[in-house]
Amino acid sequence: MAGSRIEKLGTVFSRVRGLLCSGAMKEADKPIWYDVYEAFPPRVEPKFDRYLPEKEPINILYREDSIRAKFYNTFGSPDIIDMKHRDSQCYSERFISKYNEMSKQSGDKNDSELFEATKESLKLEGINLKTLVEIAKEKKVLQRAKTVQSKESSQPGESKSSGTVWLDKLNENKEGTDFIYDDVLDPELKRK
Repeated sequence: MAGSRIEKLGTVFSRVRGLLCSGAMKEADKPIWYDVYEAFPPRVEPKFDRYLPEKEPINILYREDSIRAKFYNTFGSPDIIDMKHRDSQCYSERFISKYNEMSKQSGDKNDSELFEATKESLKLEGINLKTLVEIAKEKKVLQRAKTVQSKESSQPGESKSSGTVWLDKLNENKEGTDFIYDDVLDPELKRK
């Protein structure tokens, strides 16, 4: 007999040993780890009721982890990670290295000021990071412009519709210049 089937009694090793001794498991079906475990048993057998020391877990969070978390909460995942080229860095890694570089240069800035300064510094280098709020506004503007364009395109005899003008304005300003969302979201402001 292989012994008790209750998982709280014995270990996996003692169960397999019992199955091998009783003939319920053939020698050919023996698990790969069995011989290694038999040759090098652990100091403390891994039983269910084993005493675990009460130690505080080691803090393995680094400063850059909090910066990375704030980056992804603010900007989402703005780039595609290229895993074929080992030397290419994703935007979050560039941001963290620039953040650390700037924090060494100016030690008196607080974290939020340093975060914004890093964003502006990367913008000067050609990396235009948009916040999730800005991306949502752009999507809303584009969606609204498309709906207006589709409504106005169904009316024949008009020249360039206001929806098309909005789309043109959005496409002109995608290179990083500021875009006035209020005019597009609320056409009444534009008419006043």
